[in-house]
Amino acid sequence: AADAGPLAIEQCDNSTFTVTAVDPAVGTGEWSINSGPGAFSNKYYFTTTVTGVTAGSSRVLRWTVSSGTCTANTDDITLTNRTLPTPTLSSDETDNIICAGDTVEFEAGGGVSYEFFVNGISRQADGADDTYSTNTLLNGQVVTVRVTDAQGCSALSAGITTTVNPVPVASLLSNDADNTICAGTSVTFTATPSGAATYDFLINGISAQSSGSNTFATSALNNGDIVTVTVTSDPDCSSTSSGITMTVNPAVVASLSSSDADNTICKNESVT
Repeated sequence: AADAGPLAIEQCDNSTFTVTAVDPAVGTGEWSINSGPGAFSNKYYFTTTVTGVTAGSSRVLRWTVSSGTCTANTDDITLTNRTLPTPTLSSDETDNIICAGDTVEFEAGGGVSYEFFVNGISRQADGADDTYSTNTLLNGQVVTVRVTDAQGCSALSAGITTTVNPVPVASLLSNDADNTICAGTSVTFTATPSGAATYDFLINGISAQSSGSNTFATSALNNGDIVTVTVTSDPDCSSTSSGITMTVNPAVVASLSSSDADNTICKNESVT
């Protein structure tokens, strides 16, 4: 009896198939295509390749074994060349420009399972989850996703390149060595790094000065006030410094009295 091998072969976006029938012990075998275009490398050999099975189509091949005047035996095999899925990938950051440490969520579509990559390295294993979130992207890294459809065919998406701008490391100093002053004393605070776009100086979390200057002077501090600064760089990335807690001692109110009620005396009189 003729045996064409497995009942069916399915593959993804590959128009060339290799088929292997059982080599007949008696007689000769011949491959044929029941319908549609295609070509054999050797239709008389039990193992052969078939080309021309376009993506999204199927072919039914027949293996016929003939032996002299005996009735020929046949067996069929179906070849299916499946199309690849069309992957989609987007991020929740419209311009794909972020600050270091920001969280970005990527969303994929076009299949039933998804594997996400950063610079070609798998970062989220293949699975049904079509989103991937990360806050560890570096400047210029490319995120892609491999999308697999219900037939097991997969395709890699185009990449999304993210620009990651550095966050300034804000720090703050005052010109008072121990941050202990008398009420009404002026203190100057200096923020670093210099050259940033904006410095927002805050007292107890409330903005007291926001400008391009990295210095801030005030004589209106109260005891226990905490001064911080938020430094914003040109690509709009910012960080807030640690706070400086000020100890403000009350000013001494000097007073003076004399033992003479009207402060009018005769020469050489003693006054206390």
